[in-house]
Amino acid sequence: MPSYDVIVCGAGTGGLTVAHALARQGKSVLLVDKADGTAETFKGEVLQPRSLGIFERLGLLEAVRAAGAERIDQLVCAQPSGKRICAMDYRQLPEPHNHCLTHTYRGLVDTLVDALPPGVDLRRGTRAAGLLRDAKGRITGVNLVRGSERFEADAHLVVAADGYSSKLRTEAGIPVSMIAYEHQVMAFDLVGVGHLPPEALTLVTRDGIRLVYPMPHGRGRFYAQIPRGESNKIGKHGRGAWADAMLRSVPAMAPVADAVSSGIDESRVLSARRFVARTWALPGFALVGDAAHAVHPMAGQGMNAAIADGAFLADALAGIDTLTSAKADAAIREYQRLGLTRMEFVSRFSHNFATLFTGTTTREWLMARYILHRHDTNPRLSFKVMYNLSGLGVMRFSRLDRLQQLGLPDPNARRLPVASA
Repeated sequence: MPSYDVIVCGAGTGGLTVAHALARQGKSVLLVDKADGTAETFKGEVLQPRSLGIFERLGLLEAVRAAGAERIDQLVCAQPSGKRICAMDYRQLPEPHNHCLTHTYRGLVDTLVDALPPGVDLRRGTRAAGLLRDAKGRITGVNLVRGSERFEADAHLVVAADGYSSKLRTEAGIPVSMIAYEHQVMAFDLVGVGHLPPEALTLVTRDGIRLVYPMPHGRGRFYAQIPRGESNKIGKHGRGAWADAMLRSVPAMAPVADAVSSGIDESRVLSARRFVARTWALPGFALVGDAAHAVHPMAGQGMNAAIADGAFLADALAGIDTLTSAKADAAIREYQRLGLTRMEFVSRFSHNFATLFTGTTTREWLMARYILHRHDTNPRLSFKVMYNLSGLGVMRFSRLDRLQQLGLPDPNARRLPVASA
């Protein structure tokens, strides 16, 4: 008999969501992660409404709030001067999850780890070194390494939640084609900025986006788009001068300018890429989160898609009191059918959303400002974008919607679509 019902490799938000949900179903879960603790990083900071609903269902939302998560009510786009171009108000969505929450990645992960139920066997500092297979090639477990100790663990299902460069995905023989964007993002931790407004402010400039939003404990995050490879030209010693010039060109950044300058030495450069694996499930094996897909970070969908994956997978396994290999394989086929269809939409939407903001040619910049202004005068279209970002469901844009984005009159512009949480 397998030692566990499920082995989850990777204790990020996606892997932790799977572990929590399956343990609540009474399944035994081994959760392994190669790191001894949670490193702080610039990713996975914005929880969209769907994720809030999933966490509430798992009994985790109050713990996240108690850990100091900050609320975001609006997504605001503005000119460098701060003059508003358009805004999307999450408070128009159905209650109670009609907002976003922000927290540091480490804060979120540590909160989820602290709340793990007894049915989860968490082993930090333990690396999944390879997959185990039976005589028919079905994946039945993993080879694990902890320090000098090597051992095997078997289960009816192995879940790879080990990131976009997933070694388990590669060993399982699932190929991906990553596409790198032609820009990167310089990320800053803003210390001592006090209570920033409850909004994510995107400043649309000729040099790309400048994004700032509140974080817990009087902090904030700031992300500045730069051309790919530009950080090498700037150099570590040139970042201060670059930041000063950038801040002078964006007057709206004045309230946090000192914090940006103070954080220059600790700033990091992040790359943006996208892919969706064509296969998420093999007999005895499933992909979750960044192992299955990557999207542009600006749309705030990466971590939220991983959390949704975890919920989809757990839902597919729900109702199975005694897990068997055959039942696991049937469940993950359903997980792939539902999750992959959803993620293909999220990937296209995130790419189009990011492309609208990140173009830096004169034509792209003018078109972005025009379309954003059209959305400000058409609450119906603006609501569709916000609803898709929220993760609560899918509202596709019709050809007529596209024409109305470009200026065709819309008699229903003030009539918001009906949404359900």
